[in-house]
Amino acid sequence: MKLNRQEVTPKLIEIMNNINCQPELYVEENYDFSLTGGVLQWSEYDLIFLVMELIEEFGITFDKADFENYRFNTINNVLDVICSKEIT
Repeated sequence: MKLNRQEVTPKLIEIMNNINCQPELYVEENYDFSLTGGVLQWSEYDLIFLVMELIEEFGITFDKADFENYRFNTINNVLDVICSKEIT
């Protein structure tokens, strides 16, 4: 079974707020901005915590391909990666 974006989005935003509290920035118009640059300014540590929390929350695993070619660099991309995973 795969999760859909409507299920995942509020949980992802909640997790992101727990890691780096910036609720005013986690709005749909910023979903295509880089997590580590410009507007959002996440650190590499924030990203590590995000991955760990996503594993725990959704029971998914990540592989190397999930992080290649900027596949995990925006909120939209993170949502795409999560929604591509099979949930058991």
